[in-house]
Amino acid sequence: MKMPEAIAKAMTKVSAEVEGLVKDQDNNYAKYKFVSHDQIKMKVGKLMAKHGLIVVANETASEVRDKALHCEFEFWIYHESGVDYGPIRRTVQVPATGAQAYGTACSYAQKYFLRDIFQIPTGEQEDEATLPKVELVQMPKKAPVTEKSSAKVREELIDSLNSCETIRDLSKWVAENGPKKLLLSTTDQEIVSAEYNLVNKNLSLKVKEA
Repeated sequence: MKMPEAIAKAMTKVSAEVEGLVKDQDNNYAKYKFVSHDQIKMKVGKLMAKHGLIVVANETASEVRDKALHCEFEFWIYHESGVDYGPIRRTVQVPATGAQAYGTACSYAQKYFLRDIFQIPTGEQEDEATLPKVELVQMPKKAPVTEKSSAKVREELIDSLNSCETIRDLSKWVAENGPKKLLLSTTDQEIVSAEYNLVNKNLSLKVKEA
């Protein structure tokens, strides 16, 4: 799937403007400093918002195996124009040390995803023995889309889209329904994108008039 031009341009701008990050936290067990997830989200998040980007991570699978928690995530990149790109899959493996293991897996997956796609320099000298395993997973071929199934999903998406009453509702719609666009034909994707742009425009005008 080719990345939409609007997303590619916005990502390039974020990469050009993001500054090197400092190692602001200590790993007392392994005796090294590292860049925190919060620092990456704070600095990169502002630039992404500035250029109309949002990244959504969805967990698709998780299991404990050989005393380690294995999690699989799908990342979607959305642009304010209504176009999206994904899924980009990542797997993370962390020690299954308790309830906090899942949060650690989520944080690492998001941290390294953002760092990689925006080419953020951190100055970290990574040790494979102390860092969780992060892998790029081959994306399987998408099942064929039929005209009937595409039309059904298109109508569902448009109905839910038109139920949005605020910009916040629209953002939630993007996060929840982005992956469903893979089930649409190219023509139906264009129809849904056009409807999204119309709803976004109307809601934005409503905010200005308020």
